Amino acid sequence: IALSKQGHQQVIAVSVTKGYDLIHEDVQQQIPDKLLAIQWLHAYHFGGYAKPKQLLFDTMNRVYKQYQLPLDWVYTVKAWLAVEDLAKQQFFPSGSNVVLVHTGGLQGNLSLPQGTLSFPC
Repeated sequence: IALSKQGHQQVIAVSVTKGYDLIHEDVQQQIPDKLLAIQWLHAYHFGGYAKPKQLLFDTMNRVYKQYQLPLDWVYTVKAWLAVEDLAKQQFFPSGSNVVLVHTGGLQGNLSLPQGTLSFPC
């Protein structure tokens, strides 16, 4: 995505790993310059990788009810919450087209106790 973006476009990545910001600089030294344009957000890990939080499950149920869009609790719900939060902060310029890439991970929902989600896994 970053290698294909146009000059006016932004690529924003949401880290689900707590502490990734500490190794981010090391990673950046090993990637092509065009990938350096990725803006990493480290504040939306919600406790870290695969850490269950009720907010995540509530959001997943709300999004499914409203859009029939299943999210997973490890990756995509965190990206969804980041986009919602950034929109509330008016981070995106008026008239922006925001694309959230659903990266999969739905199989992880099978690990949740029955009844956690209001939609089929």
